Amino acid sequence: MLPDMPAAINFPSRRHPSMPLPGLSWLTLVVLLWLAVMPAAHGQVAALESLPAEPLGLWMGVLSEKDNPLAFDEAYGQLQLGAFTRSDAEVPKFGIGARPVWLHLAVNNGGRRDSERRLQLEISWLDRIDVFLVHDGRVLAHKTAGDADASGQHPLPGLGYVFDLTFPPGQTDILLRVATPDPLLVPVRLLDTAQIDALQRQYNYGYGLL
Repeated sequence: MLPDMPAAINFPSRRHPSMPLPGLSWLTLVVLLWLAVMPAAHGQVAALESLPAEPLGLWMGVLSEKDNPLAFDEAYGQLQLGAFTRSDAEVPKFGIGARPVWLHLAVNNGGRRDSERRLQLEISWLDRIDVFLVHDGRVLAHKTAGDADASGQHPLPGLGYVFDLTFPPGQTDILLRVATPDPLLVPVRLLDTAQIDALQRQYNYGYGLL
C-alpha cells in the first residue's frame, strides 16, 4: 500500500517581473519613471570640450511662439515643462514669415575653471536675437543683436553674429530667441577662439579670390 501523499506541495513563490518591487509604492514608481524621462524632455547635455565645429541643431530643442511673444521667464518655464521639441536638422529652418522661435542648448563644462566660447549665428539678416546664458537657474548674461536695432551688435563680415560667452564649471543652458520676417534659419555654432579665427581666415581667403 502506498503511503499517504500530502494534500498540497508548496513551492517557493516567484515574483512576476512586472510586479512592483517590495517596499515601493505606486507613487514612488511614478516618480522614478518621471526622473527617467526628464532628460529627454529637457534635451541632452553636450560636453563643452567635445562639441563639433559644425552647426549644432541636432543638439538643440526648439519652441515656436504662437500668438503672443514669450518673455524669457515664460520660455524658461516651458523648458522646465518639456515643451521644447528636439530639432531634426543641423540647421533648423522655419521658412518665410515664421513666428519667432526659441532654441535651447545645454552644455557641461567638465573642468574646474571658467571656459570661454564664442556663439556664432552665421545668418546676418535676422531682425532680433536674444541670447540668455543660464546657470543654476540664474541668468548670467543677456546679449542682444539684430538688424532692427541700429544701436545693437552688428554682424561680422563672413561670420554673422558672434557672442562672447563664459561658461562656469557644470551645466549651463543657452536660450536664444530669434525673430525675422525673412527666411528664418538658424545655423548655431559654439566655437573656441582658434576655431573662430580659422573661419575668419577661410572667409578672408575666399573673399580675396573674388
